[in-house]
Amino acid sequence: GDDKTPSRPLGHELPEADVAPTSRAEQVPLRFFSNGFTVGDGELRKFEENHEFMSFIKRGEVPPELRNLTTGGRQVE
Repeated sequence: GDDKTPSRPLGHELPEADVAPTSRAEQVPLRFFSNGFTVGDGELRKFEENHEFMSFIKRGEVPPELRNLTTGGRQVE
């Protein structure tokens, strides 16, 4: 999304009825702006100060700090 278009998930979405409650992944939205990005409801992070995080995202991989949220069997999207 941008200033005129609301954000929306990309890719194939399963209908709510097709997802078992125990297999639901927690969604952690990443929002990108011209001067940085946010993770979930967190504060704005500057691109220049988060090279490692962004290199994982650019490769299509989950950054380690988000992987650490998967404790106790939780999944993160």
